[in-house]
Amino acid sequence: MCMGAPKKDKIEALETDPIQGLSSEEVSERVRSKLTNKTKQVIGKSYFEIFVTNIFTFFNLLLVIIATLLIIAERYSSLIFATVYIANICIGLYQDIKAHRLLAKLKVLVEPTSIVIRDQQEQKISINEIVRDDIVILSAGNQIPADSTIVEGEVGINESLITGESNIVYKTIGERLFSGSYVVSGTVKCRVIHVGKENYATSLQATARVQKANSSQFKKSLKYLFLTIGIIIAVIAILTIGLHYDHFVNDFKNEVGTFAGSMIAMIPGGLYLLTSFSLTVGVINLSQKRTLVQEFYSLEMLARSTMLCLDKTGTITDGTMRVMTLINKSEESIQSLELLISNVILATKDKNATAQALLEAYPFEKTDKALEVIPFDSRYKFSAATFHKGTYVIGALEFLDVENKKILLKETEVYSKKGHRVLALAKATNPIKRKTIEGKMKIVALLVLEEHIREDAKEIFSWFSDNGVKIRVISGDNAKAVSEIAKRAGIKQSEKYISLGDMSLDEVRQNALKYVVFGRVSPEQKEVLIEEFKKAKEVVAMTGDGVNDILALKKSDCSIAMASGADAAKNVSQLVLLDSNFSNLPNVVAEGRRVVNNIQRTGALFLMKTIFAVFFSVLFLITYLIDGVSFPFVPNNFYLWEMSVIGLGALFLAVEENSEPIEGKFITNVFRNAVPGAIMMIIGVLFTYLFYIDDVALHEGTIISMAAIVMGILPLVLLYEVSRPLNLYRSLVLGGVSFINISALIIGFIVDRTSGKHELLQIDFSKILAHNVMQLALIIVTCAALYISATSIIRIIRGRGKKK
Repeated sequence: MCMGAPKKDKIEALETDPIQGLSSEEVSERVRSKLTNKTKQVIGKSYFEIFVTNIFTFFNLLLVIIATLLIIAERYSSLIFATVYIANICIGLYQDIKAHRLLAKLKVLVEPTSIVIRDQQEQKISINEIVRDDIVILSAGNQIPADSTIVEGEVGINESLITGESNIVYKTIGERLFSGSYVVSGTVKCRVIHVGKENYATSLQATARVQKANSSQFKKSLKYLFLTIGIIIAVIAILTIGLHYDHFVNDFKNEVGTFAGSMIAMIPGGLYLLTSFSLTVGVINLSQKRTLVQEFYSLEMLARSTMLCLDKTGTITDGTMRVMTLINKSEESIQSLELLISNVILATKDKNATAQALLEAYPFEKTDKALEVIPFDSRYKFSAATFHKGTYVIGALEFLDVENKKILLKETEVYSKKGHRVLALAKATNPIKRKTIEGKMKIVALLVLEEHIREDAKEIFSWFSDNGVKIRVISGDNAKAVSEIAKRAGIKQSEKYISLGDMSLDEVRQNALKYVVFGRVSPEQKEVLIEEFKKAKEVVAMTGDGVNDILALKKSDCSIAMASGADAAKNVSQLVLLDSNFSNLPNVVAEGRRVVNNIQRTGALFLMKTIFAVFFSVLFLITYLIDGVSFPFVPNNFYLWEMSVIGLGALFLAVEENSEPIEGKFITNVFRNAVPGAIMMIIGVLFTYLFYIDDVALHEGTIISMAAIVMGILPLVLLYEVSRPLNLYRSLVLGGVSFINISALIIGFIVDRTSGKHELLQIDFSKILAHNVMQLALIIVTCAALYISATSIIRIIRGRGKKK
């Protein structure tokens, strides 16, 4: 009989005591039996995915086939192209692995934890260390780590991440909690009944982040672009082999050279690697700025954001509050009111910023046991507790059914105008029943709280304004108070505010585009606002830290969470600010813009060559059918173009700082530069043929040599164009690449003159020097002048159009 790992059902389930919890020995038994909650963590790409995406691609496969054919044909000098692609692959692997390791380290900082009871002690552990039968303590903001049964207390649960329904479900002793859902209100002790793969959701990671459809233009555009180019290359390759079959058999060495030249020139493999490289570098740079990127392509969506939606707390303010004053509206003493406030907060076990401020102001021990409680709920804006001497409520005055409400609201308006938060302490006529309070309430006291505005708030919001990003403040607090705070923080048009407290979702839709500040917003209303902004063609980024932000975070184009926020908010967000410092966000946006702008700029260099190669591959298929003239260029003829202009030029431009706002669509912007550049190159090569139109066959070697020089120099003109406006860095890149190209031509000329060999670039300088120097110079100058003139005119016309 084969002995293996213990079966998971070997240990019987326990009715664990909620006070004592499991013993250390019982925990060890479950660990040995693999009854732990450990699940496979997905952090960016896995090592397997890194190797597959960098090595086993369609274009790399095609390059391997071409390299093999060149080796068989003993055309070893044409294999230099492989060194560029191998170098690119190695760089890609190194950067991806580096990013993977950095993300793994950062992930630990935001890894969800749970409080369990073991050996009668509360212990904070990773959710992966939870074992079956553990007693886990859950409160508002916690994501449920494993399927459990409540053994003490009651909570409000949102199961939208599993069911898609956002309604709050209240559960009490004996009822089931499913992993992946999260606690909205209340605190409970629950016993874990399933762990790991046995959970209702196959793994916590899968349920924690229900991925929305990725709207990345990068991803979509590159996918369709590479698919289209791949089909074109495959068709041309099949036609070429079919038409040249006899030549392949009879003159394999020469035919493989021109076939390889055609195929290699068409492949934009470096564009894919450059995109991956740029995104990875962006992720690494942000990790060094304490930002965890959980979805690589979210960098693009954040960079394209035209609107940033945020809550007041933790963004405009730093999340800290202090109680300014307590206004007594009863015959009770101030001391008894302070004790009463403390009792309500301790009974409800609320842990939000408001509750913490109240406990800090009134740090008393509990003196009365609550019979029933309603923990704070963002939908109702209050919390409550029923004691022996009555039911007391702490919450927003607007949401309470109190006597003399209009008079009290007018009285508190003076505080709201100053940006202060006003809470009411009220006594209810009836006790809590089924999580509701019926009947009128009487105000006992008013609490005025002050929030601290970030010192750098004006600077941050000024940056967003200067960079064309609109700000919308969406808060659960009083609209007037939020508007005043937003105004003090420098948010433009913050006087345009509205309270959504009594509005239906249809009314919210009608008002979404009319205001800048929204107060008394429910979680469902937040989601509707994001939907309406997106319908108005805004690219919406959303920041949040609480469970009431989750619906909006999921709906946004780019979701950003604070590390100090709720587990569930972090799990559904694409970016997490590890220092919970909103002032880091401009750096994150700037990094995203750097990636997008630079890839759009350098992408044109790759596609220019692809368009050029496709044109001539098709043209020479036609000429072969008509007159037997086949594609004349070998891989060596493209080395200057491929290695220096595309390789070095694109690489250095891709890592440059660039925080300019992004305009237009990715694929349109890339082709806008690539097509004119390709036309310039096509005209340049066609001109070389026009000089010898009467006897192309006689002068074929001269034509190819001239064309190779044209293909080595003219791409510098496009490099100049995509580098505009020139600065010191871009000038150095342009000058360096130009120097390399000219130096390579000079070295080739010297080698050609001294040895008579021209294997490296396949350029016969002796033929050109004989009588073609002026013609070659004329071709290059004419094409460059035409291109620069045309692009300048287009730029002027486009500029005038924008002004209009």
